[in-house]
Amino acid sequence: MDSIQSPRTSTPDGKVSGKKQDHHGILTYVGMTSSIIIYNEQSKVWNWTLKHKPNIYAISNSQFKTFLLGKHKWTFYGDTCFEDGSEHTVSFSICSQGSESGFGSEFACENGICIPLEQRCDGISNCRDFSDERNCKKVKIG
Repeated sequence: MDSIQSPRTSTPDGKVSGKKQDHHGILTYVGMTSSIIIYNEQSKVWNWTLKHKPNIYAISNSQFKTFLLGKHKWTFYGDTCFEDGSEHTVSFSICSQGSESGFGSEFACENGICIPLEQRCDGISNCRDFSDERNCKKVKIG
């Protein structure tokens, strides 16, 4: 299973301009160029489409209450990068990238919660899912 992770909430076009509710009160994430993610209340799934290419889409069975923050499984269709019906994990986050120097940067826990980047791999689990202490490598100097 592939894992696609970005430091901020993003879509195949790379960025999300924001979330909003349409005129029917449906939560919608709109990408900067072409992505739209909508929760379908009737079928209880998230639908990810491209504005001008409706034959390329993905579906996630993640619960609405997650707002898609954190890692979620998606099934992709019509995309040349993935086999039809293949499942991939996508991570969405609203964590801050901070300044160019890294000041104010945050780490995205697997459940979507943000913690200060300095708390990553500090030997103390700050994420409820313990993801901030996974895959840490210790460096021995001297």
